[in-house]
Amino acid sequence: MRYFPFTIIAVILAFVCSTHAIKAQPTAANNEDSKQKSLYVLANKNIGNEKSLVLADSLIKAAKKKGDTETVLRGLYIKLKHEYQKDNNIQKVDRAVNSIIDFAKKHNLTKHIYSAASYKMTYLTNHGKYNEAIKYQYYIMDYAKRHKHNNGIVLGHISMGNLFRKRLKIPQAIEEYEQAIESYRKYGIDEDQGRNYIRIIECYIIIGMFEKALDYSSKGLELTKRKEDISGIYGYMAFCSFMLNNKADFKKEYKAYKSYSSSSTPNIIPFVANCIETMKLIDDGKFNEAEKKLKAPGMGAFKQYVEISLYNSQERYEDLQQAMRRLHINRFGDSKGSFTTDWARMSEAINNNLTEIDKQRAINRSSQLELTKTRLELKNTQLELFRFKDAEKLAWMASDAKKLTYNNERLLSEQLAKTLENQNLQHKINEQKIKSKRITLAFTSLLLLLMYLYLRYNKRAASILKEKNMNLKKTLEELSIANDKAQESDKKKTEFIQNMSHEVRTPLNAIVGFSQMLATESDTNLSEEDRKQISQIINTNSEILNTIITNILDLTSIENGRYTIKENVVNINDLCKSAIESVKHRKAEDVEMIFKTDIPDNYAITTDKTRVLQVITNLLSNAVKNTEHGSITLGCSLNEQSGMVMFSVTDTGIGIKKEQQEKIFERFYKIDHFKPGTGLGLNICKAIAEKLNGSVGIDSSYTNGARFYFSIPNDTSFL
Repeated sequence: MRYFPFTIIAVILAFVCSTHAIKAQPTAANNEDSKQKSLYVLANKNIGNEKSLVLADSLIKAAKKKGDTETVLRGLYIKLKHEYQKDNNIQKVDRAVNSIIDFAKKHNLTKHIYSAASYKMTYLTNHGKYNEAIKYQYYIMDYAKRHKHNNGIVLGHISMGNLFRKRLKIPQAIEEYEQAIESYRKYGIDEDQGRNYIRIIECYIIIGMFEKALDYSSKGLELTKRKEDISGIYGYMAFCSFMLNNKADFKKEYKAYKSYSSSSTPNIIPFVANCIETMKLIDDGKFNEAEKKLKAPGMGAFKQYVEISLYNSQERYEDLQQAMRRLHINRFGDSKGSFTTDWARMSEAINNNLTEIDKQRAINRSSQLELTKTRLELKNTQLELFRFKDAEKLAWMASDAKKLTYNNERLLSEQLAKTLENQNLQHKINEQKIKSKRITLAFTSLLLLLMYLYLRYNKRAASILKEKNMNLKKTLEELSIANDKAQESDKKKTEFIQNMSHEVRTPLNAIVGFSQMLATESDTNLSEEDRKQISQIINTNSEILNTIITNILDLTSIENGRYTIKENVVNINDLCKSAIESVKHRKAEDVEMIFKTDIPDNYAITTDKTRVLQVITNLLSNAVKNTEHGSITLGCSLNEQSGMVMFSVTDTGIGIKKEQQEKIFERFYKIDHFKPGTGLGLNICKAIAEKLNGSVGIDSSYTNGARFYFSIPNDTSFL
């Protein structure tokens, strides 16, 4: 019993020690985590100093021992950021990037493959190595496609867009951003598209295409949920509406922009935000405050846009013209080097626009001078009329004065007759009366003559005035018609240039990019399969480019009336087989190409073989572009009742909505703007068919895809 207290004490001590041991284990783990966190913070703080590499290595070693892949990646990114900050350091940056990519592949961390790759591409771009950046991005995108990493493909398009934008190749940048948006939709990736639309909007504002920017702003609002992106889009909409002088829209969009900005930071370039606030001052009529704000720092590259708006609002036309020319020179005139081609073309287009504006202003001034001259002539005519009226009043006053004089003389004569009854005096009175009558008669004749001359002149002046008014009205109508035609012509020219620029650059960029890859094959270590695939892409894009140029030349020939038809003997079935052979290599793998004919193999007619083959090939090419599964069938038969040879192209593709079927033969009309093509093919087919005394159309009753028909006369006169 005497050992009992010692036993109790021993038990208590054992319990306390065990409790302390249990608690000590998580404390040690917490200390380890805290140590790694401190290492990371310290290494991140010392980026740019060699000390950060030592700390990063320690962090990576500790994380690998613990099996913490996330912390290992943090350490690898610190080493990459350290090398990224130095100039002429591409080899070390490359090694750091490859370390992250290898680690990400090993642990199936796909997103870090493309995140690390973006560092290398940005480094190459910032140091002017654009060709290497493009080549590297093509390699990364090809890797993403081969491994079906859809997010990698999308990020590749965005990176290419950023590269082109930095090089001021705005059309190519817009195309890459649009392909990114389309890829999100194509691969079913649920991602807010607001930032991609903001990138496109900024590109259009850079080149001054504010209406296009507004169009994409409306699309962006429909697909955006983040408040900061919505606020940014409304800000850009307000900017564009102000530049287009749509003051009511500016007020509404500015209000929405400020409303969203109050709850979140808008996704908008800071100097654009400063420009918008300056525009608000201009809209409120606070011109002096606006001009002071323009002189302050922080207005950025779009300052001259706001200057143009300010001078226009104040009607300072000389300053306005100078500001527009400065904008043109600063944006397009001073760039030099190997990447100025597109900007040079834009510069030429803007110069032409400025010249047209000057010409139009001269015409308007001439018209105003003519109008002023006509008004002066009208005013002179009115003064003449008033002068005649004054002359008429003077004549009446003179008549009254004469009458008074006559009455006075008559009274005097009567007084003399009463006081002097002398016959001689009476004789004088009689002579005076005769003289007065003669004067009255002469005055009356003069008055009638003046009235006649007045009426005649008044009639002649009215006739001249009427004729001048009619000529003026006719001149104004002709000026209005000429102005409308000029605006319409300018609009069509702009649309044509934009459309052709976009369509030609797409295949041309592919040809140039992949040709460069083949030319530098030793650097890229391409396999035979890759070379064949790249060669196929180059051939396909060459055919697309050739088709675009052929369509443009055919369109020019048709409009100039130089489009000729050369008749020769044509075997129908052989011609159809040639058309199929020319397009079947472009069809999808799951699509079957079928030829059905009711015509004997030796049957031939007289027609233009080249033009008929062109129409059938165009119809088959459209079917190939819009059919991914099923079949494409080319049919051929004779219609004895109409005396026509009938061709049909039937596919199981996406089909054409009924409301679009009437428009597809219009020039430049496209159902899907994301697919290649100029929108000229069907229009040219229709023109060729009419030249051949035939027709082209679409079968609206067919609903499993699309069916086009083409008919030409069954001319067998050569037999």
